[in-house]
Amino acid sequence: MCSYNAVNGVPSCSNSFFLQTLLRDTFDFVEDGYVSGDCGAVYNVFNPHGYAANESTAAADSIRAGTDIDCGVSYPRHFQESFHDQEVSRQDLERGVTRLYTSLIRAGYFDGKTSPYRNITWSDVVSTNAQNLSYEAAAQSIVLLKNDGILPLSTSSSTKTIALIGPWANATTQMQGNYYGPAPYLISPLQAFQDSEYKITYAIGTNTTTDPDSTSQSTALTTAKEADLIIFAGGIDNTLETEAQDRSNITWPSNQLSLITKLADLGKPLIVLQMGGGQVDSSALKNNKNVNALIWGGYPGQSGGQALADIITGKRAPAARLVTTQYPADYAEVFPAIDMNLRPNGSNPGQTYMWYTGTPVYEFGHGLFYTNFTASASAAGGTKNRTSFNIDEVLGRPHPGYKLVEQMPLLNFTVDVKNTGGRVSDYTAMAFVNTTAGPAPHPNKWLVGFDRLSAVEPGSSETMVIPVTVDSLARTDEEGNRVLYPGRYEVALNNEREVVLGFTLTGEKAVLLKWPKEEQLIAPQ
Repeated sequence: MCSYNAVNGVPSCSNSFFLQTLLRDTFDFVEDGYVSGDCGAVYNVFNPHGYAANESTAAADSIRAGTDIDCGVSYPRHFQESFHDQEVSRQDLERGVTRLYTSLIRAGYFDGKTSPYRNITWSDVVSTNAQNLSYEAAAQSIVLLKNDGILPLSTSSSTKTIALIGPWANATTQMQGNYYGPAPYLISPLQAFQDSEYKITYAIGTNTTTDPDSTSQSTALTTAKEADLIIFAGGIDNTLETEAQDRSNITWPSNQLSLITKLADLGKPLIVLQMGGGQVDSSALKNNKNVNALIWGGYPGQSGGQALADIITGKRAPAARLVTTQYPADYAEVFPAIDMNLRPNGSNPGQTYMWYTGTPVYEFGHGLFYTNFTASASAAGGTKNRTSFNIDEVLGRPHPGYKLVEQMPLLNFTVDVKNTGGRVSDYTAMAFVNTTAGPAPHPNKWLVGFDRLSAVEPGSSETMVIPVTVDSLARTDEEGNRVLYPGRYEVALNNEREVVLGFTLTGEKAVLLKWPKEEQLIAPQ
């Protein structure tokens, strides 16, 4: 799908360099695969970009560039005019039709009732396996950010009263985020806890950005005072972040942070759920000793409430890791949002974990467990004594089963993981590479692999193998080429660098992918 924006002055849907040179010629997108314009993006070639003089020219430019179908009305309404004005040929139109219908035929769209997909009904969608999948996706994705030992709740706490407070406490459709189908059911955190053995009280306290009324926070505080333990479920949702609505800051909504602070001052055990897709600066909660635990739950879907409850009560053990960097609030204020440079420059402190020079609140890849794990280099790695690789020799190897030699693993990063704690738990790990090879500036590190071990028993050890491919070690130069540089490299396990494997690439640098010269077939009107 081509997007709404323009790059270097050329709208994406009329950008032949993107849609043909890069997508098909360089990255080998299948010839009969089709590209759709985002809804209205073809029209945007005319307005607001002004790359085409009118909408019919925008339609012609887009299909000639490689936008095969239009999620909008520009193609059906204006192709006749485009064709009449000789801006588009029959061959251009038939190419788009062929690509679309080839995919439909391959998917069995015209096979009638003989197609296995034609007979899928709600009973197939709302099946036990599908329901289990939605729950597993949520349970395996929830990240434990902070825990002073309060979690998981002890079995004796089931006789105590839990106060559920906050705009996400009784969330239903909120849990789906956006772009979702009709859910057969929605389990809120409140429902999940009410169905458990715990005694539950509930008060909303505050909405996402405002209080429901002048007494809502005081009512919540009264409810909390009468409870033994407090769970505040809040964060952000689609009232603050959604398509066509960007956030103006990355802070907790002030009304929620104010209520959390008041709840923390009560001196009762307090667990905070940070919900929503985008990260917010939780440094105030991280640094508040009266906030005993902090969980990131994202948009957990139809079974999200049950998954959150099971993580909190210890029926499931958290093992996920943050997939984004949580920046301090001033990160969004010190440089313009339209500065796309990843590398640090001027007021820009660098973007993403690869280039950020500041101190994140929580790092990309951060995540805690309910048990303790130790990791050590494994003798089963096969490359324990191999610390040097010649680039020419590596790229000259036979590569059966791989289209390109650089897709082959250079080495297997192999570690032995032992559960030294007292709980069964999954274990997740990320492998990062860092190097000073190649021209400066150098990235902090970059991700080259990850894996998950399931249900590691207390006292037991398992071996994790993360293949590190040749192309994952390449850097991108200023011309866009992917280059493998000679020099010293390290592969490290997780942010804590629990296991570090050093090796050297020798010889001359090698270009793995040559970035093509940008040439546009579609000129502005």
